[in-house]
Amino acid sequence: LAPLFALLNNLLELRCDAWKFLTKYRRPTLCKAANIGAAVIAWTLEFIPRLAYQVIENTGTSLGGYINWTLSSFPINAYNKTGTMNPDVPLNLTYCCYRDFREPTSPNYSHTSLY
Repeated sequence: LAPLFALLNNLLELRCDAWKFLTKYRRPTLCKAANIGAAVIAWTLEFIPRLAYQVIENTGTSLGGYINWTLSSFPINAYNKTGTMNPDVPLNLTYCCYRDFREPTSPNYSHTSLY
């Protein structure tokens, strides 16, 4: 008699679980949004690099030097293949900084390990 009640109990639980999955655990209904929001963009653009800087450089809460940490440098003479400089470029300008994580010493300016 016990195996019969165990079988009936399992069948009843199976039906109840199926009903719960079909009615209670549905995907949420989608609603259209105008955009992803400025807060999400601001959060993702600078939060992760700043956090990486604080952790890697062990600065605690300080962000001193963060801007220089995010800049890569490019020697202008490597860009100037013809040997003549644009007259608008100042003579004392030797390199250009841009925002990226690249190795200035490698010949093809490959990404750093931080990238």
